[in-house]
Amino acid sequence: MPATSGAAVSGLDEADIYFPSEKSRLLGLLLWSPILALPYVVFTGGPWLPMLIGLSVYLLLIPWMWFRTGYRVTETRLFIKAGPLEWDVALSSIRCVRPTFNPINAPALSLRRLAITLDNGDVILISPADRDRFVALLRERCPHACFKT
Repeated sequence: MPATSGAAVSGLDEADIYFPSEKSRLLGLLLWSPILALPYVVFTGGPWLPMLIGLSVYLLLIPWMWFRTGYRVTETRLFIKAGPLEWDVALSSIRCVRPTFNPINAPALSLRRLAITLDNGDVILISPADRDRFVALLRERCPHACFKT
């Protein structure tokens, strides 16, 4: 899926560009599969109240994460959003960007990820759908960073 912004997307000079997260089938299956517990409870007569409470919370959070995980790049910042979680990263603090398949929990809906290392040593894993365009934009706006793509 291509990145979008409020204005027409024509080049890399837009001030504010949104990149949705790439979504892999494997992570989708893992995230959405607990919903299958509901038929299990229906057929086995299992514990209804704990199941309904847990599933209610789950059904609020997972769609929020699945449909609202993405990355917005402005002239000076990288905003990362994954459901209710948000990160605000100064582009000047980015030291290195490299591809990774690290499966650790992250604001990424695919295992085809980018590891962004910050000057404080923190690493953020993301998975923009239009990875090439995302990296090209960061190269333009973070000339001080190393890129291993």
